[in-house]
Amino acid sequence: MECPYCKKEMREGCISAYRSAPVWEPKSAEISLLPPDTYVRLADPDLFASKQVESWLCEDCRVLITPVKEYQTTWDKMKDKWKHFTERRTESRERQAEERQEEQQEKAREKRRKKDPWEV
Repeated sequence: MECPYCKKEMREGCISAYRSAPVWEPKSAEISLLPPDTYVRLADPDLFASKQVESWLCEDCRVLITPVKEYQTTWDKMKDKWKHFTERRTESRERQAEERQEEQQEKAREKRRKKDPWEV
């Protein structure tokens, strides 16, 4: 099907509901209880959020247009927090390693300063 706005080829698919969050997914022969990787979320996945999806219907040509927003699942939020945590932990470890190295260099300098220059 050709897009009525940009005239590019549109992908065929269907609107399904996984855990009460409607999604668009490409048409496929297999049916699964879990959403495939190719699905596009159409509403907020929060259990207590509204499940209404903004859309427009042309009753003459029978075309439904639905804008797709970016929704972040709880799992995605957890992955983002974990990524942020690991980045902070890595930075902290690098900083601690630099501090340890500076301390070792300072100890070596102090040891050289205290050493008698005439001692062999």
